[in-house]
Amino acid sequence: MKKFIIMFLFISSLYSQRPQVIIKVPVEDNFELKVIASCSLDTQDTTRFIFKYTLINLQTSGQPVWMFEITNGPLQNEPSDTTIAPANWGAPLKKSYWRGRILPGDTLSGFIYKTWRLPDISYWYARGEDTIYNPEVWCEDTMAYASELEWVEDSINKIYYRKTPFGPGKYGFTLGSGPFPPMKSSWPWGHYPDSAFIHLRDRLNKCKEQGWVTSHAYDEIDRIIGQAWNHIEHGRLAQSKRTLTRLLRTLERLKEQEKIKVEAFYIMYYRTKYVRDNLWYRP
Repeated sequence: MKKFIIMFLFISSLYSQRPQVIIKVPVEDNFELKVIASCSLDTQDTTRFIFKYTLINLQTSGQPVWMFEITNGPLQNEPSDTTIAPANWGAPLKKSYWRGRILPGDTLSGFIYKTWRLPDISYWYARGEDTIYNPEVWCEDTMAYASELEWVEDSINKIYYRKTPFGPGKYGFTLGSGPFPPMKSSWPWGHYPDSAFIHLRDRLNKCKEQGWVTSHAYDEIDRIIGQAWNHIEHGRLAQSKRTLTRLLRTLERLKEQEKIKVEAFYIMYYRTKYVRDNLWYRP
């Protein structure tokens, strides 16, 4: 019992000697960034797509933006064949990642990458210039700052580094690139690639969630996908392909009527085209 009491007092004395730390919460990212995306086929190589972005750091922003990337998730930069950066910005050769500086109130174009992957829903992620990477904490006992106090690292991580799935900064949804639609049956004995139609409807639903498709356009697109699915389900391969061709024309019309945004158009158009061109049926 005496040993236990002595050990408890010893640990207590060590804890009481530890500096009382006041964590200074790092500066919040208060920039407001607008991302405008576009996509086109590479005229020199029609198997590749060119993705272009314009960034607008709004006048109301409190920070310059120094980093911008397109990603499918944490630590998942979009693979690219070629990456092009605006003047005075740097970029790795084969990643959709750029570093530079854009001031509040400024607009900057020229963020470009090329890839063979199809248009898809991606994330944009950016960081403000005064993002703090080594936050200082104040030690009342020593009346000084310390930047590497081991026992506050967890708190700093929770407060700041994990504030988004990607780290400090801000993120949103935009047009990027992604894997090809699956072209296989959900069942080993399946006669056609039902997974492709499930995929098209999934992307349509995600576009609607982002407000890129009006309710009227959503219903029309969903109905045509269902018709094409019904044809292939009953072994009518040619009719299914013709219905998907009709869907491509419908998407072009809806884009002209501004009932779908460009993000939804590129995603649905090129994914529908891929499904049509690779559709199969085995009796």
